Amino acid sequence: MSNSFVKLLVSQLFANLADIFFRVTIIANIYIISKSVIATSLVPILIGISSFVASLLVPLVTKRLALNRVLSLSQFGKTILLTILVGMFTVM
Repeated sequence: MSNSFVKLLVSQLFANLADIFFRVTIIANIYIISKSVIATSLVPILIGISSFVASLLVPLVTKRLALNRVLSLSQFGKTILLTILVGMFTVM
């Protein structure tokens, strides 16, 4: 395996673990705030719908940008969103 592939593999491993932690944290916080099982159950549904819509848009984006650029931008966007959400939940 090449060095670049190992770096990609390790970075995707940590990104996926962080994504799981992010989803569980969001679901738990929504339940704590709303005390509603229905509102809590909507979170994974909305995540799934957004992933589906994003998968439809990926071919359009990858025509304009290189794959490594798309990967970097998506991870950067997740990091910014997580930072905003952490700020919102710590203020409460």
